[in-house]
Amino acid sequence: IEQSPQGYPLLVQAGSSKKGTAFASKHAEVVFTAQNDIDNAVAFAHNLKEQVAEKRGPEQEIVIMPGIFPFIGETREEAVAHYKELQDLIVPEMGLELLSSYLGDTDLSGYELSTPFENVHIDKGNNIQSRVDLIKDTAKKNNSTLEDVMKHVAGARGHHIIVGTAEDVADRMEEWFTRGAADGFNIMPPLNPTQFELFVNKVVPILEERGLVQREYNAGTLREKLGLNTTKVKS
Repeated sequence: IEQSPQGYPLLVQAGSSKKGTAFASKHAEVVFTAQNDIDNAVAFAHNLKEQVAEKRGPEQEIVIMPGIFPFIGETREEAVAHYKELQDLIVPEMGLELLSSYLGDTDLSGYELSTPFENVHIDKGNNIQSRVDLIKDTAKKNNSTLEDVMKHVAGARGHHIIVGTAEDVADRMEEWFTRGAADGFNIMPPLNPTQFELFVNKVVPILEERGLVQREYNAGTLREKLGLNTTKVKS
């Protein structure tokens, strides 16, 4: 049987819980993660890469790609208007149902939407602990109500929301990259095709001008396009 050019499949892991991080440090080459605070994102990336070096050696590479949810406008005011318009379309019942699933099927039906989220009791259930912690930390930082959290989760699944001009989005991405919070990003356009096209046509050229994004893909396999090792290392 002829061997694949990659040798073995590219190994991608999603999640940033303690168990997820431990698993990623042993096996993953790419990690998708949800982060909202740059300091926490830097700490997560540093910790994961230290664990990878410890468990698999310094030659093993890993690419960390947080999800971002960009709302882009010609002006910041326009971007905010787009963001509010889409967020207001979220049906509360559906938003609460989705949030409940992220919180281990916690019953949210007895709470008013104006309830401070810190007053919501979260059941210990079958949830993704890293996402629960992220939701709680973000809510605490922003003094969020249940409605605020519901809209944030229903709109962006808890990922990092950037609202502003193309320049604002590029600035945020550059900051996260240069500080070591991200090696790349999982782009999650809030509205297709319009917001995706705005990102491609407005944000990408800015990143190209700054030398932060490639103008052409590397030749070879997906692993090579990501700049990762082409030969398998110990795992």
